[in-house]
Amino acid sequence: MSMLIATAWIAASCALDVFASAPTSLASQAAPSRPAQDRPVPTAPVAPATGRSAPAVPPSPSASGPVRLEPARIDFGFVRPHTKLDSTVSIVNDLDQPLTISAAQPTCQCTTVDLVGKVIPARGKLDFPISMKVSSTGLKQAAVQIAIEGAGFERVLVVELSAQVVYSIRAVTQNAPGGPWDPFIDAATNPARVRGEVKVESLDGKPFKVLSVGMKPPQFLDWAPSQAPKSSYRVRYDVSAVDCPSMPRYLILETDRTDAPLIDMRVRHECTHIKPAVGFAEFRANAGIVSPSSPGTFEIEIKRMKTPAGVGRVLGVSSMRSDMKAELVEQTNDGESVLATVRLTPLAGASGVMLFPVKFAFELPGQPRQVEEQLLVYAKAVP
Repeated sequence: MSMLIATAWIAASCALDVFASAPTSLASQAAPSRPAQDRPVPTAPVAPATGRSAPAVPPSPSASGPVRLEPARIDFGFVRPHTKLDSTVSIVNDLDQPLTISAAQPTCQCTTVDLVGKVIPARGKLDFPISMKVSSTGLKQAAVQIAIEGAGFERVLVVELSAQVVYSIRAVTQNAPGGPWDPFIDAATNPARVRGEVKVESLDGKPFKVLSVGMKPPQFLDWAPSQAPKSSYRVRYDVSAVDCPSMPRYLILETDRTDAPLIDMRVRHECTHIKPAVGFAEFRANAGIVSPSSPGTFEIEIKRMKTPAGVGRVLGVSSMRSDMKAELVEQTNDGESVLATVRLTPLAGASGVMLFPVKFAFELPGQPRQVEEQLLVYAKAVP
C-alpha cells in the first residue's frame, strides 16, 4: 500500500484552453539552451505538505456498494473567484468490520482533506469536511482519491468536486452569426474576428460602467455617456496587430464594479498560442487594482514539479515591466506541485491597465541549471 496515486482523475484548476498546447512536465525539460542567469536568492522556503501514499488498487464506483461516498460528486454551482468552498462528505460502511483510511490524495493543492488514519466504524459512517479553493474564472474540477483498508478488504473511492467560477460581470461574443455566446474571441477559425463586438453584462442585473476595452476608451454601440448606466452594453473590440508578438493573448476589459474591476477574454488566433514549458495551472493571473500602498497578489499552481531527485521549487520571480515590481511571497508543495504566491507593486510612472509577463525561475533537483518561464499577468496601477 505504498504506491503513489499517479493518475489525476480530474485535473483541478488546470489550464484548459483547448486552443493552447498542453504544458509538458518540468521534469522532462532539458536544460535551457540560453545562458544560465545568476541564480536569485530564494525569498521564501518551500513548506512541504504532509506526504500521502495510496494503493495501486483501481478506484471503485464511489456512490454505491457496501462502502461508498455520500455524496460522491459535489457541484458548487456558480461561485466568485478567490473563494474557498466548503462541504461535507460521508463515507458509509455497511460491513461488519471497521475500516481505516490509509491515504487521501487530492489532485491539486486547491483541495484539502484530513483523513489519513481515521476509522470508519462497522455499520456506521464517517463524516469529513472537504474544501476547494478557486481563483481564476472558468470551469474548475478537482477530485480526492481515498484509500480504505480492512481485514481482507481494499478499496479506493473518489469524490469529485466542480464549480463554475465567474465574476459579477462577464464579457461574451458570438463567434458565428446566430451562434452561442462564447467567453473567448475565436479569430483562429475566422481571422476577421480580430475585430468585432462584445456584450458586457452584469450577472446580478445591477447597472455598471465599462471604463476601457483592450486598454482603450470603450466604443459603445448601444449607449451614450449622457445616459444612465445600464446592466448590459455592446462594445467594439480590436485586437489586430502589425505582427504576432504584438497581438494580445487576452482582451482585458475594465469596469467600475469593485468586485469585478478587470475581466478577460481569451483571444484565439494563430499568433496567440501559449505553450509554456512548465505546468502552469493557468495561462494568466489577475492581480486586480494595485497601488504603491496597496500591492496586489496572485496565486499560481505549477504542476508536475516532481523529479526522481525530489520536488522542484521557485527560486524567484521578476516583472518584465520596469514600472512593476514582482516578489515571491511564499510557496508550498504537496510532493507533486508547487503553489506560489506573488506580490505586485507599481513603481514610479506605473498607471492604468496593463497586461505583461512575470518571469519565474525554477530549480529542479537533478538538473544542472535553472528553468525559466513567463506567466501573463494583468492589473490596473493607480497612485
